[in-house]
Amino acid sequence: MTAWKKGRNFLIVLGACYLGFLACLLQPAIQTNVFYLHRIRWSTRDLLYPEKYGFDGKRARSLFIEESIHAWHIAPLVRTTDNAANMMNKDQQLIIYLHGTAGTIAFPHRLTSYRIFTALPNMHVLAIDYRGFGLSQGTPSESGLIEDGIAAVEWAIREGFSKENIILYGQSLGSAVAIGVAHELATRSVQPFEIGKVVTVAAFESGNEIIKTYRLGGVIPILEPLRTYPVVQRWFIGKLKHPWDSLARVQDLAAKTKISLTFGHAITDYEIPKEHSERLFQSAVDASLLVDGIAATATTKKTEDGGFERRFGNRFLYRSVYWGGHNQVQWDDKLLEDIQQMNGAE
Repeated sequence: MTAWKKGRNFLIVLGACYLGFLACLLQPAIQTNVFYLHRIRWSTRDLLYPEKYGFDGKRARSLFIEESIHAWHIAPLVRTTDNAANMMNKDQQLIIYLHGTAGTIAFPHRLTSYRIFTALPNMHVLAIDYRGFGLSQGTPSESGLIEDGIAAVEWAIREGFSKENIILYGQSLGSAVAIGVAHELATRSVQPFEIGKVVTVAAFESGNEIIKTYRLGGVIPILEPLRTYPVVQRWFIGKLKHPWDSLARVQDLAAKTKISLTFGHAITDYEIPKEHSERLFQSAVDASLLVDGIAATATTKKTEDGGFERRFGNRFLYRSVYWGGHNQVQWDDKLLEDIQQMNGAE
């Protein structure tokens, strides 16, 4: 067999495998597993014991919200004889940490984020595993993950945190959850209220848009090979069960609420391009202008790392940074300074 025929046969087999993969994705159960990757857990053995991950048992505790959603509450890193439950009051800040796809609250880069955040003055972290992740019961879905985030907010308020001092912090998939939670709380018909702040890192404008270019692990493309067949691509996207339309929700939040929104993204993020966060920021600005008119000034400043800081009044911020890729961008000093300013610390 000639090299040309071998190459042709290889491409035929590769194409057949890809079409088979797409056919599998049309099955709702498989689609859910691929979208959320919630079955990639490594181990759940020690999730009930945050001290086994290096946290002082006095400031970190494992708990279940509404008996089904597993979470860790980690108090600020201070010398104290109090336990975490006794270190809460209405004047302290709380980050509700909403993580991305795959794994659990104990993934290494997430652990590092908790440590950095709780080193800020008076900053608590509540990290949750959504339904189907880690020790949490159920199967993930868009509405289900938003319900889990709302349950976390309601737990925090019951425990004494004021809603003004709660920061909904979402990374990757968690950004869509954070936006969805803030939107649902602000627009629901029964007892609506506005959360203090929303911070997203490595956000995407919608599930339908990100699937066009998303690469699993930054390597394996899902729908990008179909970009030369736009009709087929649109048909396939129409079959997706997890739209996560953050763009529409951000526009609604900007037009109907006073919630502040921060969008952070790394230029070096090869899983979700920074343009997604740029479009979310711009949609917030445009929606606000339509309602309020020219009530604030948009400013753009280039930063020393080659990124950009774009502000619209004191309400909307987009920050692109060079370092960090998809996960470690959370630890960039500029983004941490933004959170520190929310905390009222200098």
